[in-house]
Amino acid sequence: MTDVPETDTSFLAPVFLAPVSGACVMAIRIYGDRAADMIDGLMKRPGVAVPLVLRRLRAKLDEWREAQKNYNRLWRDQCDKNHAKWLQSQAAAFRQLDGRQMRTKTLLNEADTAAEEVCSSHVLHTRRRR
Repeated sequence: MTDVPETDTSFLAPVFLAPVSGACVMAIRIYGDRAADMIDGLMKRPGVAVPLVLRRLRAKLDEWREAQKNYNRLWRDQCDKNHAKWLQSQAAAFRQLDGRQMRTKTLLNEADTAAEEVCSSHVLHTRRRR
């Protein structure tokens, strides 16, 4: 990257520094009340302002990444707790369904149904051979 002298007037501020652009909105989020001074400095003396802004942006990026790591830990813990609660709430329904399916009457009905299906398929199969 080439250094732009502080007094270089050939440099024109890019359009993205217009007051309604997304860059200005981010500058306000990062610099707060001093955002207007920062944008003014970028337009008037970019050789001095750009390195300072880059240093500040890198520091903010590191800060936001660290905050994201912390929030990811919190969110993962919260999701694990909620998943455990969900499983616990489903346990009663599973127990009730399992109890119904394992009753002697239900098992005998299933066995009879299966036996009837085997017999009917065997009868159909033998009729087709003739």
